[in-house]
Amino acid sequence: MFEIINNYLQAWLKKDIAIFMEVLDENVRIEECYGPYYIGKTECQKWFRNWNAPTENKVISWEIKDYWEVEETAFATWTFECSYKSEHILFDGISLVKFADGKITCLKEFEMKHEKFRPYEKNTA
Repeated sequence: MFEIINNYLQAWLKKDIAIFMEVLDENVRIEECYGPYYIGKTECQKWFRNWNAPTENKVISWEIKDYWEVEETAFATWTFECSYKSEHILFDGISLVKFADGKITCLKEFEMKHEKFRPYEKNTA
């Protein structure tokens, strides 16, 4: 399952629609961390093409930090960086990914701020 998730990320990094479509189940549901969701390969294909159509839109990096599998479900923490509509975006997140027959059937993303701080660290005011 790790290879499937890695291929999904590589599809975004390379803007490769063939790799993207290959890892998805026909009835896949993908939920982005800020609200939009897509059901089925047709909607996912439109989303991928529209997101990548402007040449300035680019996934700069999408690095998996931690990874766990439980039966047909995987969890991956990651750091995501992109340029979207001329805005630089950087955040951390986690994905919950469900599989069937070697394809992604459900992918849910959750976002966390990239900048972290310790408000109660010793030696701070």
